[in-house]
Amino acid sequence: NYALEGCIGALDGLALRIRCPAARDGVADPGNYFCRKGFHALNIQAMVDSKKKFLFCSPCHVGSANDARAWAETSLAHKLDAMEDILTEHNLWIA
Repeated sequence: NYALEGCIGALDGLALRIRCPAARDGVADPGNYFCRKGFHALNIQAMVDSKKKFLFCSPCHVGSANDARAWAETSLAHKLDAMEDILTEHNLWIA
């Protein structure tokens, strides 16, 4: 048996530093982009396979969003939630 048998990918979030957005960029509240690490950012959610190939990337959240919220609101999270029974039946999971 392999310790990672059934793992379909590794998921993580990161804060991608950006310049402070401005009203001219169409951003109503630039403060939402300020992350807990002390800079303006986008919260990126990404998943890679065992060969470090990107399977999924979502750059859709402001820096102040925590990873749990940013993940829960991605299209992939919604799809996997809908497939929970199938994933469980086949012992598939995400690290």
